[in-house]
Amino acid sequence: MKKLQIIPPHQIVTKKEISELERRIGKVLPRDYVEFLLLGNGGSLDTNNSVLPVAGLAPGGDVPINFFYLPIPEEDEPHRSIYVPIAWYHNRIPSAMLPIAEDEFGNLLLILLAGDDLGAIFFWDHENEGFDSDPDDRHNTHIVAPNLGDLVERLEPWPH
Repeated sequence: MKKLQIIPPHQIVTKKEISELERRIGKVLPRDYVEFLLLGNGGSLDTNNSVLPVAGLAPGGDVPINFFYLPIPEEDEPHRSIYVPIAWYHNRIPSAMLPIAEDEFGNLLLILLAGDDLGAIFFWDHENEGFDSDPDDRHNTHIVAPNLGDLVERLEPWPH
């Protein structure tokens, strides 16, 4: 998997903290996501590799990834802890998906934790959420990568 430039670097995640995340969500994380967490611990992306090109999905066809959520709470940046979106989006995103990143516009990248496409990455469009709909109805989710490794490899520089 391509190593992303994460800024600022955050403390190293341990296997114990990953086990705690799995325990709290009641699901096993895909192997490549675990590897990603152990290597980078989430965080903001350097502008040299922060755009995911996805034709027809976002204005201009790009999803500008703002940051990956941290798998451990951080006192300086609690809004980046993965536990915050898990609580915030409970009953708003499909139950078999975990929020792993946020784009510049408040949309999410989700990883599928069950089923035939285990580990696939989805774009969750908050503009088309529909608060009255069943969260397991995936009308506002779109697959963007078969796995996290593919997503990371496809990231391109932000064209400022």
